[in-house]
Amino acid sequence: MRLAGNLALALASAALAVGACELALALFAPVEFMRPAERLEGDAWRTYLHRPSEVPGLAYELAPNREGSHLGAAIRTNSHGMRDDEPAPAGSGVTRIAVVGDSVTFGFAVEGHETYAGVLEELLNADEGGRFEALNFGVGGYSTRDEALVVEHKVLAFEPRLVIVGYSLNDADPRPNQPLHQHFGRPRWWQHSNVLRLVARALEGGLAPLGSDYTASIHAPGSPTWASVVEGFGRIGELTRARGIPVLVAIFPRLRELGAGPYPRRAIHEQVAAAARAAGFHVLDLAPVFAKVPAPQLRNPRDPSHPSVLGHRVAAEAIHARLRAELELLQGLPAGQAQRASASRISWARPSLQPGHRSPPQTATGTPASPASRTSWWSASGSRSITRSS
Repeated sequence: MRLAGNLALALASAALAVGACELALALFAPVEFMRPAERLEGDAWRTYLHRPSEVPGLAYELAPNREGSHLGAAIRTNSHGMRDDEPAPAGSGVTRIAVVGDSVTFGFAVEGHETYAGVLEELLNADEGGRFEALNFGVGGYSTRDEALVVEHKVLAFEPRLVIVGYSLNDADPRPNQPLHQHFGRPRWWQHSNVLRLVARALEGGLAPLGSDYTASIHAPGSPTWASVVEGFGRIGELTRARGIPVLVAIFPRLRELGAGPYPRRAIHEQVAAAARAAGFHVLDLAPVFAKVPAPQLRNPRDPSHPSVLGHRVAAEAIHARLRAELELLQGLPAGQAQRASASRISWARPSLQPGHRSPPQTATGTPASPASRTSWWSASGSRSITRSS
């Protein structure tokens, strides 16, 4: 009897202690990790512009044929659920590029034509020869694991000549702790407790409960989060190699950490680049490019963690320059296997702008692109030419 009384007292004391911790956390240090999202009526960003995904393994996707706004920018999706114009019909002679990524690729707080995918399309169509589409498959909150599913279930159906993966430094985290993931997922019972979310955060991926370096933690070698990047790259590589589609990974720096001394994430960029090359991808690290522009100009004033209009243009110009420099990226050749075409040069007719296409490009300084900057790839690469597959 005495033992039962002591046990009951211990349980009651433990319950009071947990309750006190729960109250203290709720009042002074709420745990955001895996916190259930508030479901607000009239939240068009979550309930109208997105929907539960039809792809197994994806929690949500952009809803097709929707128009709305978010962070002051107009959002319009096409019939395929992309933030883009309708793709050109089959057999129209368009060279197609697929761009996948998270909210940076989607273009938080910028217009659709101002995203780096939209600007890249402008630049490509201003070059002599050919017509190009850069289809924007970006969705806010997606991880590398999600992007691999997008490539498998959405991108390949459009038969792109090139896939560009826009890598942000939170793409290593596939856990459903982003607001959209929380909105479309069903929270588990323990997620309603700050104490239990704190415990889960300590156990998941080796993250320290408080004061941890989130970016470094999710890229820690051997962690489940970093393994998801390696696995995602591997899956994208497997899918694209089987079809002869090259992949370019563009690594975006953390904008909030630019401009205040040496960029602190260089080692993580190198780690991501090494994993991408191991998967057979081309790599473009945008940190050195962004370092040439004053950091405040690269941050979006509506959301400083995402690129401004200028930031997107700087990224697009760097990608465009890389495509011109490495012809194999549009010849359907994987990294490290560039070939020189022996056939005579093919002159691609300069395209006229079609309805819905972008206006003629400008450089990152806002001036019209010079003729030299629009030089065709073959003339910019000496005797090399581009042979175009059917």
